Amino acid sequence: AIYGLVKGLDVALITIDTYRIAAVDQLKTYAKIMEFPIQVALNLAELRQAIQFHQDKSLILIDSAGHSQHDNTAMDEIQKFLKDQEDIDLHLVISATTKPTDLSDIVREFSQLQPKYLVFTKLDETRTYGPLFTQIVRTKKPVSYLTTGQSVPEDIEFATRDALADLFMGRGLP
Repeated sequence: AIYGLVKGLDVALITIDTYRIAAVDQLKTYAKIMEFPIQVALNLAELRQAIQFHQDKSLILIDSAGHSQHDNTAMDEIQKFLKDQEDIDLHLVISATTKPTDLSDIVREFSQLQPKYLVFTKLDETRTYGPLFTQIVRTKKPVSYLTTGQSVPEDIEFATRDALADLFMGRGLP
């Protein structure tokens, strides 16, 4: 919504999240509201075709399923796709409510995909942000976005140094 409605970019959505029940329907609803084209890709070949079809767009957002870091099959599929796609900025989406040991495991296992950014979600569901700070320090990855609630796009925001500092200094949500 920010890129399309606010910044005026020509945006397309592609989802490969056919794993979660109603995930496609939910994203189709968002796409309709924002008047963005959306395509569902059931495999890597269809994903490549969808990207090719929308190559004229300023921005293509690809929604992937939130697989376990221990799902080797899913990890292999994503790696196969990414090895040919140098111009994709991969964002690792992490829930702020994840236990610190699981958070470290998730970041370690997904590091093989070489994410460029971290995204912290569900900031409104916890008051403990130290483990997120630890991941920033360990990975040396910038944080691109924060989510602070269920409303889309209202509760998604760009991560700023000030917002992150407020969280980590105990001053609460932005």
